Amino acid sequence: MALPLRSILAPNETEFSGDFTAETIMPLINRALPLARTLNPQLPRVVVGRGSSGRTFLGVNVDLRGLPLHYSIHAEQFLVVNLALHNERKLNCLAIFAGGTFFYAPCGHCCHFLQEIRDASNTQILITDPLFRQNSMPLSTFLPQKYFSVYNEVPEYFARLLDHNRRNGLTLIDPNPIREICVNSDSCNHLKCRALNAANRSYAPYSNCPSGVALMDHQGKVYSGWYMESVAYNPSLGPVQNYKESAALYKFAQLGPVQAALVDFVTNGGGHEFDKIVQAVLVEKRVAMFSQVARARKIIKKIAHDSCVFKVLHCPEPDMEAVDEPPLRKRKVEETIVSHDVVSSGFISEEEWDLMLTYVFRVVFFVYNSANNDYYRDADIVGICARVGLHWYNFHKGSNLMLMHVDKYNSRFCALMTYHITAEAVDPDNDSHFTFQTCVTQATCKNDEDLRILTEVCRIKPKIQGIGDKPKRWNGEAIDDFYKGNLPKWISDDALMPCSEQDQFYEVQESEIREHNWLNLYTEIALYSLWEGDLRLESCVPLQIMKVIVETREAVESKEKLMAGNAIFYISFRYSNAPHGPPQDHRAIVRRTVDGIPGHVSLEFKCWLQDL
Repeated sequence: MALPLRSILAPNETEFSGDFTAETIMPLINRALPLARTLNPQLPRVVVGRGSSGRTFLGVNVDLRGLPLHYSIHAEQFLVVNLALHNERKLNCLAIFAGGTFFYAPCGHCCHFLQEIRDASNTQILITDPLFRQNSMPLSTFLPQKYFSVYNEVPEYFARLLDHNRRNGLTLIDPNPIREICVNSDSCNHLKCRALNAANRSYAPYSNCPSGVALMDHQGKVYSGWYMESVAYNPSLGPVQNYKESAALYKFAQLGPVQAALVDFVTNGGGHEFDKIVQAVLVEKRVAMFSQVARARKIIKKIAHDSCVFKVLHCPEPDMEAVDEPPLRKRKVEETIVSHDVVSSGFISEEEWDLMLTYVFRVVFFVYNSANNDYYRDADIVGICARVGLHWYNFHKGSNLMLMHVDKYNSRFCALMTYHITAEAVDPDNDSHFTFQTCVTQATCKNDEDLRILTEVCRIKPKIQGIGDKPKRWNGEAIDDFYKGNLPKWISDDALMPCSEQDQFYEVQESEIREHNWLNLYTEIALYSLWEGDLRLESCVPLQIMKVIVETREAVESKEKLMAGNAIFYISFRYSNAPHGPPQDHRAIVRRTVDGIPGHVSLEFKCWLQDL
C-alpha cells in the first residue's frame, strides 16, 4: 500500500513501517524526497523522526531562491517545526539522510535546536558507516561539552520548545481594530489572529523577542509559524549584514517566523510554489532587542507574489503582574556607602555593559533559591564566581547577604576567562534587597591545583558610576612566600596533636563549621573541581564535612585562624550523592590568599578520593 505524500504518519502507519532501522525507513525517505526544495538537485536532505506519541514525522531541506544559504531551512529545523505544528512534545529517535547509503549526525547548528526539546539528550540518532553497519547514539554525544552542561537538567517547570503550556501573553496594539481576535485563533483564517497566536507560541527564552507570521495563498488558505531560538550562536552570517544586525539578530542560533510558516506551507500547501503567497502578517513586540521586520520583508519580497501585501503589527510589553506569576516584592531601599577602592577595581562601566548586548537568561543562568538552597543553573562556573564574590564581600563587611539570582553577566577571554556578574542579594535579617556586582577570573592552574579563582571586585552596585581611583591590579609581591608555589601535601597526623596557642594549625570546631557556611561553599567547589565536566555543581550536595584543619602564619589566636586572610584549609568530607556506589570519603585542600587590596582574594582548590 502506497503512503500518501505528506510529512506525518499516524501511530498505526508507524507500526506498518516497522522498527526504526535503516531498512524500514528508506521507503519513507523516498516518499519525502519530492518535498525537498533545494537549489542543487544533487543535495536533497531528508530527516525522519519518531515522537513520543508513536507518530513519525518527516523533514526536508528548503532553499529560498535568490537568498543566501543562511536563509535556508535545514531538514532538522523543518522536522522541529513539523513537530511543533502537530503538538508533538518529545522526539524519541531520529535519522538523517543526505543521499547514498549513509545516515549522518545532525549538524552543530541543528543539534542546538533539537536539544531545546524536553529530554532531547536521550533522543537516539541512527548512524551508519560505509559498510552500512548501524548504530544508535544519543544526541548528547554530538553536543559540545560546553553546551551539554547548559542544556542538561533544565528545571521541569520551564517550558521547552515543544511544550503545550508555553504562552507569551502577547496582545496587539491596534487603536482601530477591524475585528476582534477570534477565540479559536488556531484554525480561523484571519491573518492577524493566526499571526498573534503564532507569536504567543514563539520560543524565545534567551532574547525575549517572540514573533509570529501568518501567510495566505491565492486560494485564501492560511499558514503560520513562529520564531524559535537556541542558546548557541548562529554559525552562518551573511556577508552583507551590517554590524548591528549581525550582532543582535544572529546572536542566537535561530529560525525566523517566516521560515517556520513556510514549513507549514510546504507540508499543507498542496505542492504550490511560494509565489502563490499573496498576503503576510508579522506580529512582534514594539520594543525588542532585535526585530524580524527587515528579515521577513526581504524573504517575502524575494519568494512571494509580486503583489504580496506585507503588514507588521506590534505588541506592548506584557503586564508582568497579569501573567500567572506572583507579583514582585517591592525592594527596601537602603543607603549604601561603598569604598572608593572597591568601586574602582576594574569593573566595566554601565555604558560599556549595555553595549555588550548582555541579556538576561530565564534558565540559562544560575538561579539560586536562598530559602531552600535548591539551585539550578546552566553555567556552573558563573554560579561559583557569583557565590565566591558575595562570600568575600560578606567576609570583609561582616554582613550575611545571600545570593538570590544572577541577573546578567558577560565574559571576556584574554588568556584568562573573566566574568563581570550582576546579581540580586538579600539580607535575611531585614529582607533588604541589593544589587551586587563582582568581577571574578578563572585563572590558569599552575600550582598543582584543580581550579583557581581570583576576585577583583566585590561590591554593592554604587549609585554613581565611575567614581574612585584607577583600577588596581593584583599585587603578588604582597603575598607571603609561604603561600606561593605548589599546594602543600596533606598534613600528617602529628600536625593534629594538641598544640599551643602559637601553633600554626587549628582544628575547626563543629559549631564553627555550622556558623561559617562558606566552608561548605569551599568544599562544594573543591568536589566540583575534581569532577568538572562530568559532575554538575548541584550534584555536589549534600556533603558532610567531617573535619577541617586550618593552617596560617598570621599572628592570631587559635579560634581566629579560621578568619585569617592567608590560610590553607585541609578538609575531610563525605560525598553522599555519589553517582556510582556508596557514599565516598574525600579530601580537599583550599588555599586562600589576599594582597591587602579590598575585593581581592585568590582561592585554589584540589580534591581527591581519600582511598586513592
